[in-house]
Amino acid sequence: MTRRKRILIELLAPPPLGALLLLAPWLIQSAYAQGFGSPLELLSALVGLVPFATFISYLFAGIPSIIFTVLMECGFFLGLNPASWRVLGYSTILGGFMGYSLPLIASEAHQDSIGIDEARLGVTGLMVGFIVGLMIKIASANKQKRCQTESNAAASFDIRSGPPPPPS
Repeated sequence: MTRRKRILIELLAPPPLGALLLLAPWLIQSAYAQGFGSPLELLSALVGLVPFATFISYLFAGIPSIIFTVLMECGFFLGLNPASWRVLGYSTILGGFMGYSLPLIASEAHQDSIGIDEARLGVTGLMVGFIVGLMIKIASANKQKRCQTESNAAASFDIRSGPPPPPS
């Protein structure tokens, strides 16, 4: 994974993921209360809700997402390997802190009207941080494995001696 792709994931993925994790239980509960209707009605409600939820999520979680990205990149600059398991822990902890920081951005009136408390935002932040860290780890590990395979193949072939012998 290139640094640019990693930064885009760190910056753009957390707000919609958080909105999805916060809204999914509410959407399922409201669909269940209405008797589920038809799957098409549920899908149309979801399609109508996603753009609005994405816009609102960037409005409230944009600043914590920027802070999350800067702190993750500082960790990588200081030697954190994107393909290591430590990325998962670091990202999860940062996600939790960013989730708990959301009430500093949202006004108290908005929190009460939508019924989201700090604990739920913190847990959602932990889950979002875990998912983003897992995405970075998997993508970086795949790139690292691919690069290692290519370098091994290039190192094992010498023009003077011909191709390497088959494995025994």
